[in-house]
Amino acid sequence: MIQDWLSSAARTDPDHPYLVIDGVVHSFADVDARASRLAGALRGAGVADGNRVALWARNDLPSVVALFAVWRAGGSCVLMNTRLTDSEVAQELEEAGVSLMVDDGERAWSVPSISNEAIGPPYAGGPHRGDSECLVVFTSGSAGQGRGVVLTWANVDAGQAASAEHLRHTADDVWLAVLPIFHVGGAAIMIRSAARRSAVVLHDRFEPALVADALEQVTIASFVATQVAAILDLDDRTYDVRAVLVGGGPAKQTLLDRAHRRGLGVLSTYGMTEAGSQIATSRVGDPPRRIVAPIPGAEMRLVNGSEIEVRGPMVTTTYLDSVARLPDGWLATGDLGEMVDDGFRITGRTSDVIISGGENVMADEVKDALEALVSVRAAAVVGIPDETWGEVVAAAVELTAEVSFDFLSDELRKTLAGYKIPKVWRTVDSLPRTSIGKIRRTAVRNLFS
Repeated sequence: MIQDWLSSAARTDPDHPYLVIDGVVHSFADVDARASRLAGALRGAGVADGNRVALWARNDLPSVVALFAVWRAGGSCVLMNTRLTDSEVAQELEEAGVSLMVDDGERAWSVPSISNEAIGPPYAGGPHRGDSECLVVFTSGSAGQGRGVVLTWANVDAGQAASAEHLRHTADDVWLAVLPIFHVGGAAIMIRSAARRSAVVLHDRFEPALVADALEQVTIASFVATQVAAILDLDDRTYDVRAVLVGGGPAKQTLLDRAHRRGLGVLSTYGMTEAGSQIATSRVGDPPRRIVAPIPGAEMRLVNGSEIEVRGPMVTTTYLDSVARLPDGWLATGDLGEMVDDGFRITGRTSDVIISGGENVMADEVKDALEALVSVRAAAVVGIPDETWGEVVAAAVELTAEVSFDFLSDELRKTLAGYKIPKVWRTVDSLPRTSIGKIRRTAVRNLFS
């Protein structure tokens, strides 16, 4: 049986800070009491053990309280992306079989709802069976519609414990959280910190200046690469942050080096919703690099030369629509990598292979080459249909200076074979990204429609 992380922390360290929001400190005892009252209201609204309850999850106190309250009431929490359209929300609610939405009362849904600040008689709940459902999280869907991932209590508990061991996470740490709670990476910070009895500085959104100031008060932080770049571009200040997890896709080595020189202990992080977030991360104290090693209990391997599979107690067995795990326990991730020294370098996605004229082109290889050019701030590379070649390489770029596509092509030819050079180009002010900073490949392809 797995104990409620929040109630355990409230019993042993009631006055220890848990959430710091806009400078206001909320102790474990305070958040725990709020969660018990909301859990009572949820039980009164008909939530029974095993029900799936959706959470309209913002980065604020009521949403964190509601996360733990749903579990305390016996429910499985379905995290809802607050940036989705009404039709997209309705589709996910139906797919997950949700019985109730917990929200801020600002919108109407296709299912009954209850306020995240509702108060009922305190409800303590109890421990949870490891094989019972804890979370349902939809993947970010960078290549299309996301899938609903089902995580058990054993999955989530194994993930938080392995992360803590890998990062040396203790009660003395303070974690800066700006990633959305509706994604597994943001929710995982709330879980890990409650389990370790440590504090979280929670921001409702990413504002570089505010985040830079907060970095001077914390020991751990989680970002995507574009956020790290925005922080470093603000000014020349230096920091002293032991562990800065950089996920959402491989970061450029030049960015990692730059952050390291400024006192950010950057750790390349490979994670996925199917593993409750973190599955492999650079080791604390290592020089900054794009090589990751599995966290304790996790395993990684390459099949067919470069396709990554993972397994471990934190890895899901189930999607909403299917069984996820292969018979021997290995999950095919759809990612590509290579073994380097004592770890793995993530090189792209299987879906990122562009087959043009019979030649295989790795989209991320072309993207990295483009982003190494001074005149390119960011790039996205996709394959688009072509009657002659099957597919051709297409690139959308954010530029830092006015240069021609011929110039970019000539620069790329210095490092890439001719068949890898984009044949179709598009300049954009801002590349389409998901809420956690991943390139939305479907949207990029639509740029060339």
